[in-house]
Amino acid sequence: DEVEELAKHLPDSWDWRNHGAVTRVKDQRMCGSCWAFSAIGCLEGAHFLKTGELVELPEQLLMDCSWDAGNGGCLGGDMSNALNWIKEVGGVTTSIQYGRYYAENGRCHLDKKHLISPIKNVTQVARSVNALKVALVNHGPLSVGIATPPDFQLYKNGVYKPSEWGETDHGVVLVGYGVLNGEKYWLVKNSWGENWGMEGYILISAEGDTLNILDSAYYVTMQ
Repeated sequence: DEVEELAKHLPDSWDWRNHGAVTRVKDQRMCGSCWAFSAIGCLEGAHFLKTGELVELPEQLLMDCSWDAGNGGCLGGDMSNALNWIKEVGGVTTSIQYGRYYAENGRCHLDKKHLISPIKNVTQVARSVNALKVALVNHGPLSVGIATPPDFQLYKNGVYKPSEWGETDHGVVLVGYGVLNGEKYWLVKNSWGENWGMEGYILISAEGDTLNILDSAYYVTMQ
């Protein structure tokens, strides 16, 4: 199996922040736009891998403009819908070009003269720990969906290992993996500001399919 073969050569730990592929922690505020932050975090990483430039890209653009792809701005959306919409449109503009995030649905004002980050392919990763690791190291930060049990919001540090969880209901960015005190973890960037968790990040147990993290993981390749 190709994935298992590639997995043999993976480093013991990985953190895309150390390689320049991750922007600052952002804050979605009182708006159900996690899907846009998850998709954009993945795209920012892919753009960096392709160009060597780390540029902030606009979640607000996806919220305002991708309704015809089945997304609903602050009412929720889907990361694969968002990434495939970007692929169809031919890219996004920078955050500076589009305008700041304001946690409300706005009017789409996408200027297609300024498009960057055209996507060639959106790929869902096979549902295994090694497949996610291989995809992450080779293709950049992944857009992933997770479940958020009630105590998820209270997370402060350490490896989060809940005993049970429900349906996938939140989009985040997978940026690394490692081991802490013998516990394997995924390093995940959230979009609840720097005051949440470990300066905006959480370590999620990488035992099995914790929080459904293996079930909807995506990467993009750039044109």
